[in-house]
Amino acid sequence: MDSLELWKRYRQFFCHVDSLDLSLDISRMHFDEAFLASMETAMQEAFKDMDALESGAIANPDEKRMVGHYWLRAPQLAPTKQIALEISGTVESIQKFAAGVHAGKIKPPMAERFGRRVTLGLYFICMMFSIAIGFGYIFYLPRNALPFFLVSLLFLGLGGANFAMYTLWLPEQYPTECRGSAFAFATSVGRFLGAGFTFLVGAGVAHFHTIGTPVALTAMAFALGLLVLPFGHETTGQTLPA
Repeated sequence: MDSLELWKRYRQFFCHVDSLDLSLDISRMHFDEAFLASMETAMQEAFKDMDALESGAIANPDEKRMVGHYWLRAPQLAPTKQIALEISGTVESIQKFAAGVHAGKIKPPMAERFGRRVTLGLYFICMMFSIAIGFGYIFYLPRNALPFFLVSLLFLGLGGANFAMYTLWLPEQYPTECRGSAFAFATSVGRFLGAGFTFLVGAGVAHFHTIGTPVALTAMAFALGLLVLPFGHETTGQTLPA
């Protein structure tokens, strides 16, 4: 096509939707003028199916589920009043919770009462003993080990809340200009180092010919954490860095 033909095709197939401030240029796509007419029936059927979905038609017959693409942003478009109220109520609860966090009304009770360092230390202790006892001792009991092992896993999960302390304590130690980047860097470095333990555990399994002892030895990481924890900066009750 020469420049004039391309210009005519551009003017014919360029689409701009004012309400969305959206422009779409398909003039350089390889199709002839008969293509759009040949797709008319299929497109109308697709529009009809989309309207049905947005009106509450069952999209998953096995689970009897509906699928709405816009209901979360515009609950008034939901097919029933109950769904609209559930969506708007959930959004309102999330916004209320976020406002409470920003206003300082919602605080972690343990971290506020005992401080960040002590709380994280308690989680470390819980992780250390549950890993060491669960995998180093209970794992090798000759009988009736499963009930006790499940109990150790319960405390292991409780100690895993130390990750929640990271998201609370780390951002409090950096100024606003680098808080997000510093938090991301600190947690990412830890994950890279932690990934190395996977290979160490694998080497331990090859050496001990069992999985219990190598996993139990990972409790040493939390013992090391307890040793360096006193050097951490306590931020409880302090104003965030500017």
